[in-house]
Amino acid sequence: MAVVIRLLGLPFIAGPVDIRHFFTGLTIPDGGVHIIGGEIGEAFIIFATDEDARRAISRSGGFIKDSSVELFLSSKAEMQKTIEMKRTDRVGRGRPGSGTSGVDSLSNFIESVKEEASNSGY
Repeated sequence: MAVVIRLLGLPFIAGPVDIRHFFTGLTIPDGGVHIIGGEIGEAFIIFATDEDARRAISRSGGFIKDSSVELFLSSKAEMQKTIEMKRTDRVGRGRPGSGTSGVDSLSNFIESVKEEASNSGY
């Protein structure tokens, strides 16, 4: 049975390889590392067995890329809810996936700068 662990404190520069290295000797299936990021450096890791998850939790307080990480027992439901909230947050802010093109935004910015320059008398 797969068990989900929530990781907090992951540094911005760390990736899935760093997480897998931190948990060397424990079985994380393919697709079992989900980095959320954000201010709290959140990630979810799925372990193949209860024993691997128990051993993983014992590594709480360890370091990934010189940053101390904390580990908590979680669930697939919490992981999915967090991923969905993050996805919704990005869409609501006009980030990738929101349907707004970076080119359109840049064009609008350039037009507004031109209008401002012509209105200012320069």
